[in-house]
Amino acid sequence: MIQLLETYGYSIAVTLLLFSTFVSGVELASIRGLHIDLVFPHTARMNKRALWLGLHLAEASLAVLTWIAFRYGQAFQFRLLFLLLGAVVALSYRLRTAGKDGADQVRLLSYLAYALGFLLSGSDGERIPMYFLGGQIVIAYGTAGMVKALSKYWRGGHAVSRILSIYSYGWPRVGNVLAAHPALDRMCSYSPIVMMLFVPVAFLLPFHLPLVAALGLMFCFHLGAAALMGLNDFVATFSSAYPGVILLHSAAIAWLQG
Repeated sequence: MIQLLETYGYSIAVTLLLFSTFVSGVELASIRGLHIDLVFPHTARMNKRALWLGLHLAEASLAVLTWIAFRYGQAFQFRLLFLLLGAVVALSYRLRTAGKDGADQVRLLSYLAYALGFLLSGSDGERIPMYFLGGQIVIAYGTAGMVKALSKYWRGGHAVSRILSIYSYGWPRVGNVLAAHPALDRMCSYSPIVMMLFVPVAFLLPFHLPLVAALGLMFCFHLGAAALMGLNDFVATFSSAYPGVILLHSAAIAWLQG
């Protein structure tokens, strides 16, 4: 696996990043006009819908063009489109005042890291950004797990049923089922904490299998969140950093062993 990731890890990571950007652009472009006031409060009313649609359709289109250039074009074509796409992603994030989430932040950080990697020569331009993003994901999962473990709401074992009962990210039918079955609700509330904390713990172990298992569990967690809460772009955005996590872990083991 390590040899495969050393060869194809950068391609996998960039492809997943571009796919997550495409998904995000399409989803944001599909938001109804009623919600535009929440995200463009200082823009002239008559221009809001056109600006919103144009910006995010451009984001989705550029993601496709960038992948085509990455897969079939020349390096300078890919880098130019990648930088342009990163600027569009940053502009979208800057103009929005609501609806931002962890996937948006990881995506922004990824564009910045890979863009800075363009300044490096040879394999360092691919390897170092992947290491950086892999480390960030380990920290992000560990921090999220600790925050949830310290929260009385998550420790109470009723967090998931309450989250699924809200308007923004809810599925009331599932939330009601969990609320009616406290044991199941507690299991669903505690399991994300365990899975998130498992990632940094597995990263500290000198074996690859626990880390791969931890990332696999988190991937399943993101799939579940996509199905239940509509957080679709989390799946590709966070998993785009998984090759970096594994390669960073492998490099750390090699360094410790001499």
